[in-house]
Amino acid sequence: MEDNPNDAELVRYALAAGGVSCLIYLVTGRQAFCEALDRSDYDIILADYSLPDYNGMAAFEEVQRRGLTLPFVLVTGALGEERAIDSIKAGMSDYVLKANLMRLATVVPRAITETNAEWQHQLALENLRHSEERFDLAVRGSGAGIWDWPDLQNPEMWWSPRIFEVLGYTEGELEPTIDQWKELILSEDKPDFLRVFSDHLEHRSAYDIEYRMLHRAGHSVWIRARGSALWDAQGRAVRMAGYIQDISDRKIAENENRRLNENYRAITQTVNEAIVMLNPAGEISFWNPAAKDIFGFSRNEAMGKNL
Repeated sequence: MEDNPNDAELVRYALAAGGVSCLIYLVTGRQAFCEALDRSDYDIILADYSLPDYNGMAAFEEVQRRGLTLPFVLVTGALGEERAIDSIKAGMSDYVLKANLMRLATVVPRAITETNAEWQHQLALENLRHSEERFDLAVRGSGAGIWDWPDLQNPEMWWSPRIFEVLGYTEGELEPTIDQWKELILSEDKPDFLRVFSDHLEHRSAYDIEYRMLHRAGHSVWIRARGSALWDAQGRAVRMAGYIQDISDRKIAENENRRLNENYRAITQTVNEAIVMLNPAGEISFWNPAAKDIFGFSRNEAMGKNL
């Protein structure tokens, strides 16, 4: 979804240059986007954050409203760190700045793979409720670390081999209990874990959280944990099962991207050359200090004006 044909062509070029073979269907606004969702199936959605009659967040909400399981990546000219974090928390796969479109060659395949894995894991959890046989098949066929806490009054749990692998252990080296699990969570992240975990059991809110666990080698591992409890007729949680994913690589990429953005901001604020950016409507969206010195207008005076 992109209303600037030049930017759309740059996206095509970046994907082709990165070896990503694909067929792109371009839409330029809200009506065309919704009609496109009605007509065909897609592997991924790339959307600009801001269009004249629509925006990327609204498009993502429309995809969610329809119950579609599609990776969604923002491709935008500028996105503040707070908005970037909010988009990821909302469930978007990733975001790519137009100044660094070559990242699409890695972001697009990864987003598709992760979304497919997510769908498979959700299916595995549904099957878990129906039979132990299906559960066993899901465990052996999934790359996720699956766990089961069959009796919340008893600390004993069941962990799939993948959980031991993520944490650097072999089966049998750790006792799979809730106490052991809590002990492996980094102290800085434990309060958030306990809060989300307790809210799920007591208020049935979503159990979906990212935190760090201690690896046997001494370093920390970032994981995303999801799960769901079962409640009895009195509303008491009696059982809980879920899975974890090792998201350390994604966290490393996010930190690197944050570092690059900080370097970019530092450069634009200190260079002697004027740096001016325009949004698709031709209005000034960025005005560095050197531009003020050269043109004589402050940032507040220049922002939003037509150049």
